[in-house]
Amino acid sequence: MLIMVIGVLSIILAFEHPPYAQLRDPAWTLAAVALATLLPSGAAGLVTQRSIRLLERNPADPGIGQFAYGRGLTIVQWLLGLSHAAVLLGTGWMDLCRRTPVIGDWPLAPGLLAGLPLLISV
Repeated sequence: MLIMVIGVLSIILAFEHPPYAQLRDPAWTLAAVALATLLPSGAAGLVTQRSIRLLERNPADPGIGQFAYGRGLTIVQWLLGLSHAAVLLGTGWMDLCRRTPVIGDWPLAPGLLAGLPLLISV
């Protein structure tokens, strides 16, 4: 998880504008950010339900459920990192954060605002 957080925050620090921005419309950008924020949480819920079901089905061998939970959380962490990296690199999210009227020209505020969906997801 630490590697995912460091990777996404390094994208925020490395690029002032998104290098591969294909999605510039603010409404679609906000929809992509909402999807990247909610998708890992939903996947984590499904992983948890599946692993609990496996634990209840095999009470004598809890390793089956624990293995499924560990593998599922690894997938969720990769989904979290890749979805937020895609939002930062492929949409106009960083430009949208920079143009927020409340933020203005403060030095670190647009970067913190750009990283907020990741922090909410974690």
